[in-house]
Amino acid sequence: MFSGAYAPDRESLTLEMCTAPAAAEVLTTWFLGLLPPGAAVVFNTQDGVENGYGDTNYALPHGGGTMAVARALGDHLRQVWSTDHTTDAS
Repeated sequence: MFSGAYAPDRESLTLEMCTAPAAAEVLTTWFLGLLPPGAAVVFNTQDGVENGYGDTNYALPHGGGTMAVARALGDHLRQVWSTDHTTDAS
């Protein structure tokens, strides 16, 4: 289950509060197959932006199937969540 929005004027898709496999299913079923060969899909997550990765574009594998997309999304989240942004107060 997911909720989200598509904004053609901004060429963006927003998926909210879902698992990486659910997001991958939506992306591969409804969107990635519509892209021309060689097209790149970049993404970020709210956690990515909030943890200092706002200027980083992560690419989704095109043509790799649902599991490859889910793996890319999961790898992104693991990277974002493992980043230590604590500062030494001494």
